[in-house]
Amino acid sequence: MDVSIKLAELALDLYNVNHKNNVYTATKRLFLDALACAMAGHDAPGIDIIKEQIYEWGGKEEASVFFENRTLPAPNAAFINSAVLHAVDYDDVHLSANTHVMSTVFPVAFAIGEMMNSTGVQVLNAVISGVEISCRIAKVFMKYRSNNGFLTTTITGGFGAAVTAALLMSADVEEIVNTMGIYYAQTSGNRQALLDLSLTKRIQPAFAVKSAIWSAMLAKKGFTGANKIFKGFFGFFHLYSDGGIPEDSEFFTQSDFMEIEEIDIKRFPTCGCHHSSILAAIELSEKHMLKYEEIDYFEIHMPKSGADLVGHPFVMDENPQVAAQFCAPYGVAHALLKGHVHIKDLTNEQIRKNTQTVALAQKAKIMVYENNNSQIVKVKLKNGNMLISEWDEDYFVPRGEGYENIIAKFKECTEFSGLPQISHTEKIIDYVKRFEELTNIADFIKEYLN
Repeated sequence: MDVSIKLAELALDLYNVNHKNNVYTATKRLFLDALACAMAGHDAPGIDIIKEQIYEWGGKEEASVFFENRTLPAPNAAFINSAVLHAVDYDDVHLSANTHVMSTVFPVAFAIGEMMNSTGVQVLNAVISGVEISCRIAKVFMKYRSNNGFLTTTITGGFGAAVTAALLMSADVEEIVNTMGIYYAQTSGNRQALLDLSLTKRIQPAFAVKSAIWSAMLAKKGFTGANKIFKGFFGFFHLYSDGGIPEDSEFFTQSDFMEIEEIDIKRFPTCGCHHSSILAAIELSEKHMLKYEEIDYFEIHMPKSGADLVGHPFVMDENPQVAAQFCAPYGVAHALLKGHVHIKDLTNEQIRKNTQTVALAQKAKIMVYENNNSQIVKVKLKNGNMLISEWDEDYFVPRGEGYENIIAKFKECTEFSGLPQISHTEKIIDYVKRFEELTNIADFIKEYLN
């Protein structure tokens, strides 16, 4: 039996069971986080262009565009919703799978769930199952990938999104395999848009989302896709790996946790590669009340993998928000001077006003060292003193601690967004916490997210 069939069977099994309360809690925390990020990114640079183009196309009214009071064909609504969710780089990350999971799975679940009038439990289970499949594939891919230029969020995340769509459309095993096979014909994604600090970085998961829904809809109508998706002669691992082909057992290792419980929620609206450095800088700022005039230069000690992505100098361009999100010197400089990095700090307008942060960022020195468990910030003062902080603790929002931390982030993002939904903040939080009680998520979406 091909591993594609085994993964489809696992997906269907996970969709049709009652999960433990902690699994549902982890999922609902991520729902709140995804909605928070979508609110924060609803008018981020570039989003207006995407909306304008897709609205010009119009089409059948199947699913809602978040916070727009507008419905579109499900693939197009989900495309926009993915883009706004991912735009400010505040969305979740699964470290061992190296992927932003909710930017692909969540928009698909809500678009297809609304279209199909799904219950809260159906959407929760479809997301749990889609995340499981996505992350199992991604974790194996991380062992065998030929280079780190591939964007795992789209290369593998789309498979989970496709499975989520298929499940909510009542697909059987054969239809799920066909959905993944059709998606495989479209799978793509690389990191060059990130390195070039372009707006395209914001819509790469959205491309996977659109393709995932398109694939599930075709499969449901009887269209066929490749079935030896992962280990066929031109299968996924033959093309995207370094030549190694995994054993089936590597996709099905035993674990005490569902993959959705392993997803981390970000503290800062920046690339997660330098969150530890930001926390170390905040510690120094709080302890020493640093001023720009006192600082000669500062060093950021981080692994090469992070330095390759975010270790470059800060350059003020037409979209400085993108440059700041993926620049450790800027994030650390801001943390040293302000003692925080909030979503409101990283708008184009605010970055242009933060002249001292921009100037201090130019004094950064990136020092590569191979300790993946911590990052160090050293600040050389003009009086000759060297201040040092090493951060080796958790740098994301703590897992499994209820809703307190994520509610605080949700409220921060709703306030920042300026959207009318701010008046429904408490109701949205309450409904998400009781999501399994919803008899039709379309009612919730139209009442509070439209």
